[in-house]
Amino acid sequence: MVYRRILEWPEKSLNFPSRDLDLQKDSQVIRDLIDTFKVSGGYGLSAPQIGLNVRAIAVNEKLLNKDNSGLELLLMINPKILNFKDNKKFEEACFSLPNISLEVSRFKEVEVEWLNSDGTKNRKWFKDYSSACVQHEIDHLDGILTVDKISQLRKSRLIKKIKKYKIEKTLSNASDAQTKEEKSKAKSLKTRKKKRSIRKAKKK
Repeated sequence: MVYRRILEWPEKSLNFPSRDLDLQKDSQVIRDLIDTFKVSGGYGLSAPQIGLNVRAIAVNEKLLNKDNSGLELLLMINPKILNFKDNKKFEEACFSLPNISLEVSRFKEVEVEWLNSDGTKNRKWFKDYSSACVQHEIDHLDGILTVDKISQLRKSRLIKKIKKYKIEKTLSNASDAQTKEEKSKAKSLKTRKKKRSIRKAKKK
């Protein structure tokens, strides 16, 4: 199993459009995407999010559907939206925008065509959050993130929030590392004291 690091915004490659996946040449891409999705969990994941700019996504229908129907891992290669109905706003999170949730306007229903890993063509209508998730992941294939759908003012505020989060995370990690170092020093000092006590006892 190969787990690849999920890229986080503002990583530039996340805004690059992806090429069509070649079933013969890109088999490793499929394996890496599936393996990473199984480890990370969540609703969906796209190949560009793991640094592979090809058109492939993985979706957990079972988690998205209220009736618990569908597949836990639906692989969609070169997906295309053929038809759509109505509009609705959805609250969306994203692996590439950790700890951030944004309201995005999506089609409430979409008809999508895609290939399986064996090249079989599929077509299906997705509704509500399944529809939003598929659209979200297809956006990744086109180099579009949810943050690209909000105003410049909101984006500026979001950048400040992310920078603050990263600074706090760095400080927290540094503090944890310092605590571990202090514990190690204390343990080492305790060991040395114990050894000195044993040596003194032997001399007596």
